[in-house]
Amino acid sequence: MQEAVINAIVHRDYEIDEPTRITVFSDRIEIHSPGSLPRAIDKEKFVVGKANLFWRNQALAYFFNKLELAQVAGQGVSTIIRTMREEGCPDPKFEIGTESVTCILPAHSRHTLI
Repeated sequence: MQEAVINAIVHRDYEIDEPTRITVFSDRIEIHSPGSLPRAIDKEKFVVGKANLFWRNQALAYFFNKLELAQVAGQGVSTIIRTMREEGCPDPKFEIGTESVTCILPAHSRHTLI
């Protein structure tokens, strides 16, 4: 979850006057980041963690990396996917729209409410 939140903050489009949102549901957590993917990023590669490195907000990326809160540059989505699998969780989903990117982290089955 930390990587998804940091990615949402670092890679969002700050020209859009809308907050980054984290919403917790009984079966998932959604991290909503304003702004679509930059044109330099291939959507199909992005959702499987294989996109080319692109820093929309280089100063923020550097800052979070120095604080050791962010992973190696360009490894955020692949880290999210790998960590979810290692924990036995369903794969994350990414909804990529024209105005936003939302990372959906499904809950592990042991946390799903009946």
